[in-house]
Amino acid sequence: MGRTTMRTTGWRRRCVKGAKRGARTWNSVKAGKMSGRAGGRTNHDDEKPFEQKLNCCAVRLTFTAFGGVLSSMAGKLQQEIHKVRPFDSRQQEAFLNLLRTADHFSRARDGFLKAYKLSQSQYNVLRILRSCGDEGLACKHIAERMLTREPDMTRLLDRLQDRGLVTRARHNGDRRIVKSAITKTGMKLLAGIDKPIEAFYRAALGHMTETQLKKLVELLETCREKH
Repeated sequence: MGRTTMRTTGWRRRCVKGAKRGARTWNSVKAGKMSGRAGGRTNHDDEKPFEQKLNCCAVRLTFTAFGGVLSSMAGKLQQEIHKVRPFDSRQQEAFLNLLRTADHFSRARDGFLKAYKLSQSQYNVLRILRSCGDEGLACKHIAERMLTREPDMTRLLDRLQDRGLVTRARHNGDRRIVKSAITKTGMKLLAGIDKPIEAFYRAALGHMTETQLKKLVELLETCREKH
């Protein structure tokens, strides 16, 4: 049974229980009214308790049903972060969902790359340089291709160079330009990561169908269109 089905079933169960309680209240109130009439009490003031009890019964039924609807409408993020009040807007809920999801996968990928003594940014740089071949790239062009903004690209390249994963040399045509290129050691390191990281991606998103993944990519690209 899916989560949505379980929520709906729970809502219906609460509504049925509320209806049964309301029915018992109705019957007891109705019986009281009839006994009052049998005793000859016809004053309009005697009718007020019956109307008040009937209204209370209706309110109880309404709140029981409404509470079930609110519970079924609460999103998963709202439950995860124990947020009592609803989100201010659907945009806020979507945005915060993106942040939480990105953090979830980022931390998981951090843990994976830690075994290779690489940060996500360092891994990203090595992938970029591998695609460029021996020609390499200038620091500025590497930064443009990064998945995330790196505040100090020079220091990042220094660390990779210290490990022998990249080389850096001045461009022959313009000595002001320093190009970085991946080394054989860097290529070997990436080759050892390729298959394990694909398995990591499959484990992370393997529960989604191809259609769902395609739609997810389209939606994420739409999110970035105006930024």
